[in-house]
Amino acid sequence: DRVAVMDHGRLQHDVTVALAKPRQRDIRFGTEFNALCQDIHQTMDGVS
Repeated sequence: DRVAVMDHGRLQHDVTVALAKPRQRDIRFGTEFNALCQDIHQTMDGVS
């Protein structure tokens, strides 16, 4: 799985999501998930 952050049709950041499957709902409280979210949010803040 991966998340792609794009800006004006161009790939700005590509994040591989290496979280184990199947994923439970409470994964969102884990440190690894939150680190991924922070990385993605920081990238999105830098894209205009």
